[in-house]
Amino acid sequence: APTADETMAGRRVPALAFLAAFLVAFNVFSSHGADRPSPRRALGDLGTDAMAHDDGSSRGSLMDAVGHVGERGVFEELAARARYEGHPLDSRDPDVVVDANGRRRKRVVKRIIRKVRRKADGTTEVISEKEEHPTDVITNAHRASEGQQRGARPADAVSDADKVARARSSGLKIETRRVGDALEPFIPAIAAAEENADADAATADAPKAKGSKSWFGSSRRKRKKSGPTPASSSDSSDETPWDSYAGRKDHTEYGGDVVKWGETNIKRSPRDCHDECELLSDKKHNGGCNVWVYCPLEGGCGTQPFGACWLKRQGRPEIPTGVSDETNPWISGSMAKPADVRGERGAHKKFHVLVTTNANIYQAWQVRVMHYWYERMKERCEEADPDGCQMGGFTRILHDKADALVDEIPTCVVDRLDDEMGFVVLSRPNAFKQYFEKCGDIEEDYVLMAEPDHLYLRPLDNLMNGRTAAAFPFFYINPKGFPELIRRFAGEHLTDREIEDMDPIGSSPVFIHKEDLRRVAPIWHDVTLKIKQDREADKAWGWVLEMYGYTIASKIAGVRHDLRPALMAQPPWDKGLGEFFILHFTYGMDYDENGAFTPGKMGAWRFDKRSFMAGIPPKNLDPPPAGCDNELVKRLIEMMNEASANLPNWEDPLGRGAGAGRRMLRAGWLEDPHGGVGPRPERPRPSPG
Repeated sequence: APTADETMAGRRVPALAFLAAFLVAFNVFSSHGADRPSPRRALGDLGTDAMAHDDGSSRGSLMDAVGHVGERGVFEELAARARYEGHPLDSRDPDVVVDANGRRRKRVVKRIIRKVRRKADGTTEVISEKEEHPTDVITNAHRASEGQQRGARPADAVSDADKVARARSSGLKIETRRVGDALEPFIPAIAAAEENADADAATADAPKAKGSKSWFGSSRRKRKKSGPTPASSSDSSDETPWDSYAGRKDHTEYGGDVVKWGETNIKRSPRDCHDECELLSDKKHNGGCNVWVYCPLEGGCGTQPFGACWLKRQGRPEIPTGVSDETNPWISGSMAKPADVRGERGAHKKFHVLVTTNANIYQAWQVRVMHYWYERMKERCEEADPDGCQMGGFTRILHDKADALVDEIPTCVVDRLDDEMGFVVLSRPNAFKQYFEKCGDIEEDYVLMAEPDHLYLRPLDNLMNGRTAAAFPFFYINPKGFPELIRRFAGEHLTDREIEDMDPIGSSPVFIHKEDLRRVAPIWHDVTLKIKQDREADKAWGWVLEMYGYTIASKIAGVRHDLRPALMAQPPWDKGLGEFFILHFTYGMDYDENGAFTPGKMGAWRFDKRSFMAGIPPKNLDPPPAGCDNELVKRLIEMMNEASANLPNWEDPLGRGAGAGRRMLRAGWLEDPHGGVGPRPERPRPSPG
């Protein structure tokens, strides 16, 4: 009689034979025979898939799982792509192509599921992102197809429509992205979750709806918006994929940290420059390229040769900063989709201007011209849009004793800082802190923080989107250049990335909700004093330390600012009127007798506000020479002349008699030019590097 072990061994033989026969049969039906690579081997090649069948069907393929194969538009796109690449297209399955060896191959793609929540301000926030491995997806697809054949549905095979419905019920949105070797690049867009209920319930192989887009973009139907809307149609969830090359700008020179130097990086075309920036976008390449600058002139751009391609990185590439005017020879582009920078329209966004000054001649004539032009632009604004004009009140915060201008300009008097430590600007954050303590409330919810050397070129819009503050970016405010100092005042916990993301702004011009300013002001006051008292920080930041104080205070208070490069022009470096709202006349402007700009050299014609620190600019200033090509400089002189012709007591605004400014300067009453009042760092002419 056989032993127990022999009996068990005898039972194993039929079982093993049955298993071997099953595997052979499975291989024949799933791989078209010996010339078809195995599923596991095929998965190593992103361009193949062992799941196509002899009858040309895509049963159990990833395409069925994702639910796009049945859409006519995808058929056409894949067919066109296959013809372009010279691959015959299998008429029964658009994903199956015949390779050079005559073997039928099927594309393998990955699916990325991104859950996104739309916030109240209209922006989106990524909650989670998951990339499904092709093996997992294909396995689920097989189970799903087999279950459908048997009339059953496994628990782990959930359709896209079910996922979208589940997402809607939980307040989330799903973005799907498919990546294949012949189909890249693909720019993801928030899809499916905003389809109507009938579209959500549609089967995966339903024909594409008329007017919808293929999966290269999004099939999302655009919803009607309600309530206040931004003036720009640009939106992160726009159904049209962003073409970064199409967004390039002529006569524009973007700044930024250099990823690759352009003097030796010569390209044949702007497109080649753009493509290399895209290629070097990974952070391992000096942080990653996200803006590019190209010289298209055969004679070169200044000292740069034709074809010079500068690859750079900016902290906010969706709002790239740089120099732009008709005389600029460069072409620039950003790899990021542009943000909406126009703000919301409507009287609910009316703002109140707050400007700080002390009671000296130098700031008196500046704030008078500023107030004159604000009132002029406000009149134009109210005439054009009586119900929607956003320009509200105007208040001068005087951190000094009351002067004669309190009867001309609405003024709130606050205390001057006891010890300005030779730096009069220290009283600015102190003045804003006191404003909320002494000046009462204003009817507007929003504030524009301003300075006396701002002139208004056109009726001014509130450039805020939602509650997010909006500010002009300054090239010389660079937090990431001082990580140790930033951590000293803002917190040692800050990472390098958090420091890089800090707002490169000052305290003016800034649009901000008044309650956010109420929170920032005392922190700004304290931080600025600490910076001034710190020898290393005082030396590093000098005349702009108050601006760094505001940036750090905003970070501590959690107040984020959108950047608005078009908010303010700064001649002579900016030249054209463009779309600027404010003219900032802080820099000296020098031109020779022929109108040629002479930076760093006293010109035959010049205008510099510091020439009038102890006196008043004369009426009827001479315009710049005829050859001057700077429209902003010309406009500045026109605005000065119009204001001086119309304002009363132009020569003696404070009622102290002619020459009072010079007498007060000699007596020490006014700040010495080398002490409390003086120029901010001279701005070098922007260069591609």
